[in-house]
Amino acid sequence: MELKNYQVEVINELSYFLDLINERKNIPLAFESFWSSKGLLVKKQGFQSYKNNIPGVPHVCLKVPTGGGKTYIASSSLRKIFDRLSFTSRKIVVWLVPSDTILEQTVRNLNNPNHYYRSRINADFNSRVEVYTKEQLLSGQNFNSTTISEQLSILILSFDSLRSKNKEGRKVYQENGNLQQLTEMIPNEGVKIIGSAENSLIQIINKLMPVVIVDEGHNATSELSVEMLKNLNPSFVLELTATPRENSNVISYVDALKLKDSNMVKLPVIVYNKNNQQEVIVEAIDLRNKLENQAKANSSKYIRPIVLFQAQPNNTDESTTFVDLKNKLIKCGIKKEEIAIKTATINEIKGVNLLSETCEIRYIITINALKEGWDCPFAYILATLANKTSKIDVEQIVGRILRQPYTQQHSSPFLNMSYVLTSSINFQDTLENVIKGLNNAGFSKTDCRLANIISAQKDMEQENPFEKNENTFHSQGVNDALDFTPEEVGEQTKKLAANNEDNNTGNLGSLLTSALKEHTEYSKQVKEVVSTGSTYLGETRAFMEVVRVESKFLESVKKIKIPQFFVNIEPNIFNETTILLSSEKLTEGFSLKEKELPQNLTTINDKIYEVDIKVGDGSEPKYLMFNQKRMNEFKEILNMIPPQSRLKVMEDTIHENLKSINSIETTDLKDYVHRIIDSLSPEDKSHLEDNLNSISERIKQFIYELLKLHKAKKFFDLFDKEEIKAIPSFSIPIEINPVEKSSSVAKSLYEEERNDLNTYEHDIISRVVSLDNVLWWHRIIDSKPTEFFINGFVKHYPDFMVMTVKGTLILLEVKGEQLSNEDSALKVKLGKKWQLLSGSNYRYYMVFKDKAIQDAITIDNLIDILLKL
Repeated sequence: MELKNYQVEVINELSYFLDLINERKNIPLAFESFWSSKGLLVKKQGFQSYKNNIPGVPHVCLKVPTGGGKTYIASSSLRKIFDRLSFTSRKIVVWLVPSDTILEQTVRNLNNPNHYYRSRINADFNSRVEVYTKEQLLSGQNFNSTTISEQLSILILSFDSLRSKNKEGRKVYQENGNLQQLTEMIPNEGVKIIGSAENSLIQIINKLMPVVIVDEGHNATSELSVEMLKNLNPSFVLELTATPRENSNVISYVDALKLKDSNMVKLPVIVYNKNNQQEVIVEAIDLRNKLENQAKANSSKYIRPIVLFQAQPNNTDESTTFVDLKNKLIKCGIKKEEIAIKTATINEIKGVNLLSETCEIRYIITINALKEGWDCPFAYILATLANKTSKIDVEQIVGRILRQPYTQQHSSPFLNMSYVLTSSINFQDTLENVIKGLNNAGFSKTDCRLANIISAQKDMEQENPFEKNENTFHSQGVNDALDFTPEEVGEQTKKLAANNEDNNTGNLGSLLTSALKEHTEYSKQVKEVVSTGSTYLGETRAFMEVVRVESKFLESVKKIKIPQFFVNIEPNIFNETTILLSSEKLTEGFSLKEKELPQNLTTINDKIYEVDIKVGDGSEPKYLMFNQKRMNEFKEILNMIPPQSRLKVMEDTIHENLKSINSIETTDLKDYVHRIIDSLSPEDKSHLEDNLNSISERIKQFIYELLKLHKAKKFFDLFDKEEIKAIPSFSIPIEINPVEKSSSVAKSLYEEERNDLNTYEHDIISRVVSLDNVLWWHRIIDSKPTEFFINGFVKHYPDFMVMTVKGTLILLEVKGEQLSNEDSALKVKLGKKWQLLSGSNYRYYMVFKDKAIQDAITIDNLIDILLKL
């Protein structure tokens, strides 16, 4: 299963944040730099600064709504995380989940080699992966110093299993002879946990400094939970949730519109308020049948829509009352095998694959037992069977009907929404609970649409008897609360079913007709917002000073499509013959087999990972501080190895540190590292163990330079073969959010531009806009995902975009004399190729103050050229 575009963005943001930590060597500073690059100043406009929950430990949160694939994002992030941690001799992950239900689900999926979570992890770690439960860990089952040194070890634990104040939690703190070997083999670099034995599971994990994944992170904010995280002594904490708490350091917000645009969720939620409980049941059965007919007639994939019948909690015996409810529904004409009960004490769907074509379940009776850890995309309808005067608590389970089957847009719009049916005099409260449920799932009230508005308003205007006696319902049992006649329901549904043979819109009934209207309006809103190119759709917008294109330029800018490079491909089923050129495409054919070797690798001491540990305020990353201890540990291990075998161990370690270069085959990389080590003099080889990190880093940088040269050569080869085209594709964003705004230079495209121009840049753009034939200009912000870049062998973001009155768009790259180097030479060649293929309405110029490199010009040359355009 391929990652969706927004999931790739989230993982890239996580990688970028880790890169900033390694660069700044200060966690809060990295957090500020991260958001500054996105146009948001931390500590300003109410956006909170980094919360140092565990001193020295980067602790960040990804905000992803329900249905957004949080677990898949986490699975796909592990390789990125370990590639950026400075010690990787042991890859340990503690995967924390909030409940036994989610625990069972996570263990099952991560243990299944055919599940896309595990497939992704296997691909990233060469299938050297072991998943452990708490029981396996406590028994020491395949959990020893050898296995944890040679593989990725994922320890799946629940919050309760680590909270020492309960019976389950105490087990991991107790003495454990099964783990004695690990106690002796792992150096004591952890922190002693009060009340724990030296060979306890918690103390062993503490020594291993794991990466911690916190699923549903909003459940781990109490003092006890923070203490639990501290006891794990993590090197890095990644929290995933739809509802971040105040102490969460969010680095990525996924907006609901992105999920809808990626076909991950069934939105909007259409809410109907019916006159009574019997109408709810009749409409739920009929609506489900209509949706199944739609699936059979319009979907190439198997879909069997499911209704969640939600009853209310009570004090009677569930084993009797819910069976009675099931029997009543059977009397309505529903087959026995199509109904299942899922409550706290009855679980008739355990072990059942609800997505299987052999499964017959179409109705599930529950209260709130499905509120978490339950995932069935076939659940389309939530029908509440509460007494009309009762409070209706749909808040906990409305998120269970949101996931989109097969994460694809279905040809029938009715299969792309979800539905809530209720009967309540106090409908406003019910509607607010639906919205709260959406909020809990990471969505907003705009994702909820009200149908039958006239009826709903009439209900809301009526007196609410519930306020007079809020115990009315709770004094009744489920049997008394079920106010419907099965025989009447059966007769009505039979009549409706007879009218469902034709799937034309005219026979869809009022429910689906009103739903179609709401879906059309919602889809139009999604399309309009996404088409603006704005990334400021979610919570961050409130903290950003967004500026728009000047109104006088708006209509003309909407029509602009700036060319980018596309490469020819073989025609496919989508009739595509070209795709957007990516840097990865240009790495094809790269091999280290005959490449030159780096020189002078051991002449500089290992200073790559030095950190000033005197600060002592928890700002510096602990994993960097522990690097020296890791090196000492490595040296101790080397001392136990025969001299003739040490070189091979160091060679393997260097290769492991270079595996983050994903574009190179493993055997090719191994052979190259072997050639490097083999070429060293005996004296240099003796220095290896003291300089292993710096040598690895220098080899990595040397390989990246070789890769860049290969990609440049490949690009120009494809260009000469006319396999690269420039196709109009990039739309200028209607909104931007410059961090520091300024409008001091006239004719800017936006209401304000970013105020980061140096004196030289300011002088150049001022001279340019003073020309009568210049219409507008824009400062391109480097590395911004919404900004234009020339997509060649590098992502080249020019400094300025300029439009002339006659419609010529000009890209300007401004250079100081000190930047007259090989990098500039490659960029100007790239820019000129873009100009050549884009046509006469597009120009590219690299501008120097005085002396210019080949194909570049001076500022005076630029002004002379612009006067003629």
